[in-house]
Amino acid sequence: MTGRWIDAGIRFFLYALIFWLPYSSAAVEICVIGAGILWIVKRILLLKSSNRTISGILKIFTPVQNPLNRWIGGFLFIAFLASLGSLDPAESLSNLFTKTFEWFAVYFLVLEVFNQKKHWQIAGTVFLITSAMVLADGLIQSYITQKDFFRGHVIDPGGRVTSSLETANGLGAYLTVLIPVGLAFLSIEWKQRLRNTVFLLFFIITMWVLVLTYSRAAWLGVLIGMAFCL
Repeated sequence: MTGRWIDAGIRFFLYALIFWLPYSSAAVEICVIGAGILWIVKRILLLKSSNRTISGILKIFTPVQNPLNRWIGGFLFIAFLASLGSLDPAESLSNLFTKTFEWFAVYFLVLEVFNQKKHWQIAGTVFLITSAMVLADGLIQSYITQKDFFRGHVIDPGGRVTSSLETANGLGAYLTVLIPVGLAFLSIEWKQRLRNTVFLLFFIITMWVLVLTYSRAAWLGVLIGMAFCL
């Protein structure tokens, strides 16, 4: 029972992370730390109730099995070797553990605690809500106030929209992830015509805000991704 409450707490932090991702890096870090602390607490409780053999301990700390695990392990090993061979190994290793490892840790947390359909539905809903706010912010920044209403970013002289993110390219990268989600919802045969209309409008607005970023890399990424979908 305690483990289920801890998993629920980890999910709460991950939902909050999804919401705050476009707005506050500090809030994102707090969410990652909170989820990590709960993960450690869960492991301590599992250790207390296990037989504490080497195999039992390894099982407790082994990530959830996934086809990507070996590829992730290989990538991290190569990144570790590259950090050792860099001009400043200490700085490179610090960045590796605090930045690269952090997001893989989030990935494995998701695999561990998102084990029901409703968990993914909640995460998707949070993502769509915060994304809708980002899109509205971008349109307001471009056509009304010339600055976003979350962080006060003034639109740059070239007219490139940033919304609540630091740069136009950052917004483009965020929308590059959002667009496949919109396509996925459009591919579902909803019984309600209104819902189809809403998702179609959401997709069109997303594409328009992407155009306003003037991020050629994001445009190219979306085109290549959509080509694979087709």
